[in-house]
Amino acid sequence: MSGSTKKKLLASLSALLAAIMIFATSSASQEEMNYTQHEEPGFGVTFEYPQGWRLVRWDLESPPYAGGICIYTEYTGEDLKEPRAVALILSIVPAVEQGGSLTTVDEYVDYTIVQRSIGTTMVISDNSTTIAGQSAREVSISYDLLLPPNVIDPTLVTCITTWVVCKKNGYFYDLQFSAGAADYDDFFEKVYEHAKETISFAS
Repeated sequence: MSGSTKKKLLASLSALLAAIMIFATSSASQEEMNYTQHEEPGFGVTFEYPQGWRLVRWDLESPPYAGGICIYTEYTGEDLKEPRAVALILSIVPAVEQGGSLTTVDEYVDYTIVQRSIGTTMVISDNSTTIAGQSAREVSISYDLLLPPNVIDPTLVTCITTWVVCKKNGYFYDLQFSAGAADYDDFFEKVYEHAKETISFAS
């Protein structure tokens, strides 16, 4: 086989491999996700989150969240050194009527914008919307964060957090989604939007 023929063959194989990798990447991002339903009967809410994601539930103690709960689900990269972290969180926080310290959705959101901000934070959007038929407010922010945490040499990653808040029966329901910018678009529809579409409240 001549040198030119070998070069043409190698070029063809390289092009084929690149095409396979591109196809595999795009196919992976389009894979369907299975879901698990979580129910909090004491607070009259259910929603769906990705099957297999770790779920942790704990009580909120710091004001003005005291008396509420946090339901935290997350996905992290398989490699410990891989700077990936995607989280879906539902916080249920008492308003004044239930012994809390905040009255309106706007008060709650204005407070959480400050609490979730760090030095590099920028507000991307802040809009009125609805969730499960309830009036709501939705905010997106971007910021820089060292990921993954608790390692010797983490990577500075630009992250995005989006959350939507409504109020029902004297409680604020705060659905929050956070991811590195590289993962945000891949998970936004399948995780955050799906949770928004499936969240429901008992009457």
